Amino acid sequence: MFQYIPDVIDDTTRISDLLSWLGNVTFYIAIFLSITCIYIVVYGKYQLQRRHWGIYRSLGMRSNSIYNCLLLEVLAYFTAAAIISASLYGVFLFVNRVSYSMAFYFKIFGVTVFAVLLLLLAASLFMKQTITKDSIASLLKVEE
Repeated sequence: MFQYIPDVIDDTTRISDLLSWLGNVTFYIAIFLSITCIYIVVYGKYQLQRRHWGIYRSLGMRSNSIYNCLLLEVLAYFTAAAIISASLYGVFLFVNRVSYSMAFYFKIFGVTVFAVLLLLLAASLFMKQTITKDSIASLLKVEE
């Protein structure tokens, strides 16, 4: 009926370290998946409208203009997601009892949103390389 207290403390520490590590892994996986999903949605929309982009390119639109249109779409998706997640995060913080000040949590949220924005911009540069590779003839080709 006697438990050695240092062993109990050690077990508790290992469990909390494991949960902290799992939380961090889940966070980074969620960021990666959200960036991948936004990239796939925008690039898929580009692929569905290849003929339209080919017509625009044949009329004189540059590939940088196409990239700017798609970048604005990515930023619109990002802004909508950031607003929704900020509102849900704020509600969660106000409902639950938190250990630190609200400013601390919103600062962490802001840094996270900024990191996601930078990663999205990096993914959009990859998309720009893909867009500039496409010739006007390949965009206008009708696939059967």
